[in-house]
Amino acid sequence: MSLYKLWSELDEDFKLLINNRIDNNGDGSSLLTLLRLIPGKRVEISTFLLQEFMTLYEHTENDFYFRVCGQQHMNVTLEDVLFLTNLPIIGRPIVPTDNRDQDAFYRLFSERTSLLSLVKLRNICCDTNRNSDERIKAVLLMIVTCLIAPNGNGQNCKTSYVQFIEKLDEVNSYAWGAAMLAYLYQGMKEWKTKDKAIDGFTWLVMGFFFSHFRGLYTIFNITAEENQAHNKPKLAYLIESLGRTGANHHKKINSALQLQLNLVHELLRQEENIEADVRPITWHPYNLEMLPPHLHDQIQYRTVVAPLFCYNYVERHCPHVVAKQFEVLDGVELQDVGSDMKTIKFKANRGNCSINFRDHYKKEVVQWDEIGSRLAENFQPAQQSTPEPEAAHQTPTFEVSPTNSPHLSEQVDTSEAGENAGENVGHRKRCRPGMATPTSYLVTGPRVNKGLWVNKKFTHSDDHVKAIWAKRKRKVCLISV
Repeated sequence: MSLYKLWSELDEDFKLLINNRIDNNGDGSSLLTLLRLIPGKRVEISTFLLQEFMTLYEHTENDFYFRVCGQQHMNVTLEDVLFLTNLPIIGRPIVPTDNRDQDAFYRLFSERTSLLSLVKLRNICCDTNRNSDERIKAVLLMIVTCLIAPNGNGQNCKTSYVQFIEKLDEVNSYAWGAAMLAYLYQGMKEWKTKDKAIDGFTWLVMGFFFSHFRGLYTIFNITAEENQAHNKPKLAYLIESLGRTGANHHKKINSALQLQLNLVHELLRQEENIEADVRPITWHPYNLEMLPPHLHDQIQYRTVVAPLFCYNYVERHCPHVVAKQFEVLDGVELQDVGSDMKTIKFKANRGNCSINFRDHYKKEVVQWDEIGSRLAENFQPAQQSTPEPEAAHQTPTFEVSPTNSPHLSEQVDTSEAGENAGENVGHRKRCRPGMATPTSYLVTGPRVNKGLWVNKKFTHSDDHVKAIWAKRKRKVCLISV
């Protein structure tokens, strides 16, 4: 709605400037391309159809996927994002070093505020008295707020997004596709585990199912998108075609739509029979001709097994869990793929103090920086992510690096046991006296003692034994009374 209104209100000269930047891969074109998803008329997503798709979604502690056609596992992946939206899926991660940039809007638009409403932002986009770079930056912030990281909590843009679009010549260097998918993954997880509304660009879910289940085109009387204009992302045609389906999403479902949803229900649960002439699933729906030439080199990274970043949200990309979607993974041994990706410790965007999320997710940033060796077909986890067993008996040390290039030293212990051995002190672990140390990790990390770093080794301390006996005494006394 917001972007449709924005595009309809822009002057023709500015629209021409935007289209020229997209066609010539100019500054900011990686995000501006998403404006071509906007149809010629207002459309809304069908919540009834989306709900039918989401009933198949499963999320466990280690895996998340759609269970379709019996026991088949499928999911939206970087490959789908690349082909459906034409967003770059590799590049610099969208993870901020400062989440409290209070002067950001003043630097860009001379607006002294920490929140800018989308109405105000749209007015800046349409203000012909401003220079074109200011207006382009306002458009980019609209795109990030409405498509990359959309949510139902308000119609405001945050200053924290500015650092990723302030320098127009650097906008194309970011992995916007990975950010869009990370935010959608987070939204689906919250929907499944906390019964919340789905945050994220849910049109990706629609595009995923229509790409992999061609029978959906027949059910909704949509012509295959092969005839669409090639200067638009693949998803644009589907959004325009499904507009009439979502027109009544606020009303009671009608009989015609209910019949279509019943057919969708049957299609998605039809058993996969490899001997059948017509199979419900199209496992490999994409080909090179569907992508603009400047994105061809990104295809090789569609199977990367790594964390995906969108601001303070970090989610795992696990193509090996849905390996049948990738022809390149046929016959590949995937047993140990992703073995170094532990549960990611979420950091909330709260408080008045500035937070360096890049430093908090330091280990995950290192994994992203090494995506060349993290493709599922030749997975080679980084050495610092999987330390040798004897390394667990060495004192962990930290190497402080510049903010713009954070890397762990070779001696950093990132093993799961090491992380759980004590209590957080910044990014280090401190032992708590009187507690039993896990047997798999007998030497704790360093602890703070009056400003000095010391090592401490123990299995069961005297204090711990005394605490146990004191607890037993208290129980005896309570029983006696």
